[in-house]
Amino acid sequence: DSPALFHAPVSLLPSADANVPIDSRQTRFGIKDLRIQGSHFVLNGKKLFLAGFGIDAPYADTIAAPSDKEYHLRQARIAKSFGFNFVRCHSHFLPPEYYDAMDEVGILVSPELPIVYQQYLSATGTVGLQEFKSSWVAAIKRHRNHPSIFDWCGGNEHIWTPRLTRLLNALYSLAKALDPTRPMIASDGNLGYPSGQTNPLIDFYSVDGTPWLGNPPIPTKPVISHETGNYNTFPRLKKAISDLTPPGKASKFLKPFWLTQAHDHLTSTGLIHENDLWSLRSEQLYVFTWKK
Repeated sequence: DSPALFHAPVSLLPSADANVPIDSRQTRFGIKDLRIQGSHFVLNGKKLFLAGFGIDAPYADTIAAPSDKEYHLRQARIAKSFGFNFVRCHSHFLPPEYYDAMDEVGILVSPELPIVYQQYLSATGTVGLQEFKSSWVAAIKRHRNHPSIFDWCGGNEHIWTPRLTRLLNALYSLAKALDPTRPMIASDGNLGYPSGQTNPLIDFYSVDGTPWLGNPPIPTKPVISHETGNYNTFPRLKKAISDLTPPGKASKFLKPFWLTQAHDHLTSTGLIHENDLWSLRSEQLYVFTWKK
């Protein structure tokens, strides 16, 4: 909850007896002890329960993730105030400023190599596969000093073809060579509990939905469930459209057609006046299902 961060000054000298550096910089880092003991994560000697959320590159104003530490700090503090201590960055790495913010606030981060679905990998040739490997190496080297990094993940919901397995074997080996201190999972989803019990490319289970249904066997590794519940609420269309398209700002980047089409349909059928009531009822159902 109160991360201790340190600074290491590093200087490059032209010779062993020189006093004036050619270049210098200061690097911030943190120290943590993260271990896997049976089906538990153990952080600094204490069992860790992850209360997480996910982000799917929701950067409407900037398209790409902003390199604005204050922006990320605001988001992180809101998440922390809701009790979250973990975030999955679906199929993307973010700029260093993001991890700086998470380091300071104390939220653990699971970044992913941007292989979002199997069809994108299937369309990739030899050059593309090499690019995945070089991007993976560069990301790990760039971010591994951030104590907020929880694990390294090779992508989203992979389907295990022989070609993909060769790539993931290489990614797993590279991650362990570059950063043996952290867990690695070859895929977030589609390789979970209990089907992945003997797979050597996952250090913990990452499971879609609710893995505890159906009386599964006792896990031999920790289990993280993502997209749990997938409960949805009906949008308040007028407000959502207004928020996404303020005059002179995001409107030139973002056209929320999925909202405007719904708004136009309700208007044409004479039901738009019921929108807020539908939203309220769906929000109440959302809260009730989570409480149950």
